Amino acid sequence: MSHRILRDPDWGYLRVDPIPSADEVDRFYREEFYARARAGYINDSGQDNLEEEAEYHRRAYNDLATLIEAHLGRLAGLRVADVGCGYGHFLHFMTGRGANGYGVEPVEEGVAHARSLGLAAHCLPIEALATPPEAERVDLVTMINVLEHLREPANILADFSSNWLVEGGHLLLRIPNDFNRWQEIADESHGLKQWWVVPPQHINYFDRDAISHLLARTGFDIVEVTATFPL
Repeated sequence: MSHRILRDPDWGYLRVDPIPSADEVDRFYREEFYARARAGYINDSGQDNLEEEAEYHRRAYNDLATLIEAHLGRLAGLRVADVGCGYGHFLHFMTGRGANGYGVEPVEEGVAHARSLGLAAHCLPIEALATPPEAERVDLVTMINVLEHLREPANILADFSSNWLVEGGHLLLRIPNDFNRWQEIADESHGLKQWWVVPPQHINYFDRDAISHLLARTGFDIVEVTATFPL
């Protein structure tokens, strides 16, 4: 199926049209998302990449942990839900620094590995990620490269605000900065056909203004925005 890019009329970020069906997205994550890494598909969420680039990921996790400590004052004893936790590596890093909590992931392979690390992890379909699997609210929800995958990101963000977090809780997001000028120049120069547009894997495309607008409308105050590298 061919897709076009449009600006969502309700929320203002860019997304594919038509939006893939819930069944299509669920099947992709259950059957293809990690398997494509084994088939040569470059996937920085895959276990092979996480192991081969372990030092890079460790440094990235440390940067995120430093950011969390700066705003929440601690990691020790912090109650965390890592939504879209993959194989559990970031949550494992956080628990090693004294946090506690659980991961949520739509792919059983990732959940099994997270549990092998001694972590609490729940396998939920990607369309059910808005539903907290445990009754106790958390101090922090983390979503590392997940929001761009979701069919209804605004609904899930609103649910974090109303159903997951304690009063005054925090949300940590990391997302690609797509349709940025670097990508556009590369595309124009080399005819790369917007290689970053990859439904049903990536459905939504954010820049700083779009994500700021979306967060404000779903109940969040932004305390810091940063970047890892120009893209």
